[in-house]
Amino acid sequence: MSDQPTTQQVLLKLSPDEYRRATYLATKLEIGLSEFFRALIPNISLPEANVLRESNASSASPVDLIRLSPQFDRTRLNALLATLQATNCARALEKELRLQLVTAPVKGLAMPTFERLGRWCHPKRWTDREKIVQPIAHQISTVLFGKVIDRIR
Repeated sequence: MSDQPTTQQVLLKLSPDEYRRATYLATKLEIGLSEFFRALIPNISLPEANVLRESNASSASPVDLIRLSPQFDRTRLNALLATLQATNCARALEKELRLQLVTAPVKGLAMPTFERLGRWCHPKRWTDREKIVQPIAHQISTVLFGKVIDRIR
């Protein structure tokens, strides 16, 4: 049996009118709201994920994984994620890293998370949030890849 969660939670923000229409349709179909939204997702086969080197990340597809350092230090990563969580900044990054690298078997880092980490390593603005998160992001990047990764988008 897989160690990955069987479901993922997604925050969906709807206007009051959109919510009313969605609940109306779900009720008419005699299904729950979650089942209604799942029914809207097309049933397509995704391409197989490739595990790429960090240097090839700019040409990766959204389903690809980026190879990590062979023996990255999970204990150090957990400590850095706890530090990041305590800042109450970059919550999406912290949650994605925890889900992908701490609670599941590791093949690599998902491309969207790799991009998010790169954006925190090299932010385009310099507010208090970036000043707090950037040094932690640099440390996380170094633990995972042996260096501070580049921002690719």
